[in-house]
Amino acid sequence: MFRGDPFTSRRIAGLMLGFLGIVLLVWPELSVSGGHSFLIGVLATQFACLGWAIGSSISRRSDHTDNVLAASAMQMIFAGLALAAAGLAHGEWSAVAFNARTAWAMVYLVLAGSVVGYSAYSYALKYLPVTTVSLYAYINPIIAVALGTLWLDEPFSPRIVVASAVVLGGVLLVRGS
Repeated sequence: MFRGDPFTSRRIAGLMLGFLGIVLLVWPELSVSGGHSFLIGVLATQFACLGWAIGSSISRRSDHTDNVLAASAMQMIFAGLALAAAGLAHGEWSAVAFNARTAWAMVYLVLAGSVVGYSAYSYALKYLPVTTVSLYAYINPIIAVALGTLWLDEPFSPRIVVASAVVLGGVLLVRGS
């Protein structure tokens, strides 16, 4: 932001191409009869991504030498509390189910998603250019589709191949500038 990498036409084209690839990747879900609620979810996700990008940029440029793990832990604790409060406010407590499967899912999310994944992201943000680190948002959906295909026998179609190629083309444009 302001002192960082400038927005070149190549970077903007790469971001737009990558976003187009993500839209192509999830296109069938966009046409599902989710109606108004689905659109609100999509817009909320885009707003969250904007907040994440701004926060990442500010974090990268701050002069703090905070412990990456401690900073990650604080952010996750407060985010968890905020999400728990929102869930309670919406009356979602009655839908919560605790069993062995949810316990293992929670262990996985805490260890792989939070401790390893988010700490690695925070570490990378501290030592790599923001444009490089931010490309995870385009790569993660492709990895998720590949893992779903390999582990859960989810369908793999020519549309997914084309969408992945478009996303990777966008990433290459951003990285090459």
